Amino acid sequence: MHLRRNNKLPPSASQSACDLSDLSGLDGNFSKEGQAGLLEKAKTVLNDDQFRQGFKDSVYFVDSGGPLPHRVQYLRSGKCRCNCNFFGQNNFYHHFLPIGIHLSCVANIVKAYGVLNLSTISVAPQNAPKNAGGKSAIPEAIVT
Repeated sequence: MHLRRNNKLPPSASQSACDLSDLSGLDGNFSKEGQAGLLEKAKTVLNDDQFRQGFKDSVYFVDSGGPLPHRVQYLRSGKCRCNCNFFGQNNFYHHFLPIGIHLSCVANIVKAYGVLNLSTISVAPQNAPKNAGGKSAIPEAIVT
């Protein structure tokens, strides 16, 4: 595979080959609108050069507007891993689809997804203190 400067991947003919029907395996967990949003984000990543291969064949970097790109690893089983803060909660991210589209393996990624991990969904930031949201003790020296 030939890479452009800065490891940017050249445009792939398969980028336009993915459509909403390729995501039908997500029907039980994502609405059609949600699937369309995932696909739109993935195609934007590909079209705007926000996607590049890492130093290993199975590692890719996806820029999402943050200070650092997301590191996504594609496994032969079709599963993907991402360093996103919420990856463990959702197990499927739009960061996976650019890889699937580029490698023509969207079906493998969707099939490997499984189901939404409802046991770890939380509205609190992952690095919040354990007593977050509870009553905090006011030091006696401050009480008047």
